[in-house]
Amino acid sequence: PPTARFHDPRGIAVFHAEFLLVSDTRSGSIRRIDLTTSAVTTISGRQDTIHAPAFADRTTLQLGRYSSPHGICIPDHEDTAYVADAGNKMLRQLSPAPDFVQRFAGTGAMGNQSIDGPALTAQFGHIASCATMFTDRYVVSDPTNNNVRIVMRPTATATETIQVPPPFYAPLFRFFFANSSALSPIALVNNESKVTVP
Repeated sequence: PPTARFHDPRGIAVFHAEFLLVSDTRSGSIRRIDLTTSAVTTISGRQDTIHAPAFADRTTLQLGRYSSPHGICIPDHEDTAYVADAGNKMLRQLSPAPDFVQRFAGTGAMGNQSIDGPALTAQFGHIASCATMFTDRYVVSDPTNNNVRIVMRPTATATETIQVPPPFYAPLFRFFFANSSALSPIALVNNESKVTVP
């Protein structure tokens, strides 16, 4: 509607071809746009504070709080969204049913060197964007540390970890990023290997 207002929207994703979810960065909120009626609704976060640090986790969507949410992604055929909560240095998980917001990756502490490990103990500089990869992985950008990280879902045999892609991913990242003057070099690092894209 003409009366709806946003304050620096940074991320957008399509939800079941019915809605758009938008991360409204400076209002610290997640907004929903109905593609049929064009109605705009704030589904999580708050709009009464600008740039104020905010964090509320393991709670309902209405009570969830964010600090400068940026990218947002939604896996195919799922009802769950993932938000790059840049100010809180975390990847957050949002679900309408059951209704909850929770931390999916990151501790909230500044990770100047991108500390890898189990997702809930890993550290980021800040997460600017996210994208789905296959059915069990999410790719996030950490521009503070000039790298790209992979967050893996938990499985029956392994905990959720942040890992370097296997070697066969290197040509993919090289193809997309090597010739872009707008992007800094990307380093994917863990304790065993390092892939640098010139």
